[in-house]
Amino acid sequence: MKPSPVPSILLFIATAFLAFSLFGRGWATHTLEDFSIQSGPLWSTICNDGDCTTKTIFSDLGKGGMNARGLLGLLFVLLGVGGTVVAGIAAISLRSKPKSVNSISRAAWPFALLTVILVGGALLLTLSQFVISVGRGGLPGYGFFVFAIGGILAVVGGILGVMRGGGAARPAYPVGYPQPGYPPQPGYPPQPGYPPQPYPAQPQQAQAGPAHPMCGTSMTWVAQHNRWFCPRCNQYS
Repeated sequence: MKPSPVPSILLFIATAFLAFSLFGRGWATHTLEDFSIQSGPLWSTICNDGDCTTKTIFSDLGKGGMNARGLLGLLFVLLGVGGTVVAGIAAISLRSKPKSVNSISRAAWPFALLTVILVGGALLLTLSQFVISVGRGGLPGYGFFVFAIGGILAVVGGILGVMRGGGAARPAYPVGYPQPGYPPQPGYPPQPGYPPQPYPAQPQQAQAGPAHPMCGTSMTWVAQHNRWFCPRCNQYS
């Protein structure tokens, strides 16, 4: 049966959503008369009186001014970017043509599991950020909701991918051949791992022989008694 494409489709969509939100600047937008800021997980653009400056998340890290909130932001970026890359790899692996039974599933399920771990961790951090924003009386920008949707799709697709590739491969036997656990039956070649079974000895066929000297009936050789037998006279010769 052909594997379901649902896990890979969910992971492909999730990868697009995650990449759009992570590399965008729609997480926080503030605009005043002469001041505006657009920020995202990776960089922010600050404009003051027409003078715009781009600031990345690594700017304070290089100057040694990274606080606890900045470290959490850096952790979120690492988890989010790593989960996005791994989700894309898992989606491609799940859609590749398998070379053997369940081979692609077994190769893809570690990436699907990493997707669940990395993106799930990033989702927990965004949830905490959402709670903080609501506590301050505001809501995050659209980038947060795009990431949340992509993260949920990635986790669901990753779980389905893990379930699809977690089982061991089952060998396919031709119809009519004995299955594992049963000894080979007569008429079928033995399967690997089973020694050839001895077949019951077939009764030896009687051999036609010379005519009986009394009645002229053709005698038969009986190997059990090592003698010729006349069926008409019912006696051995």
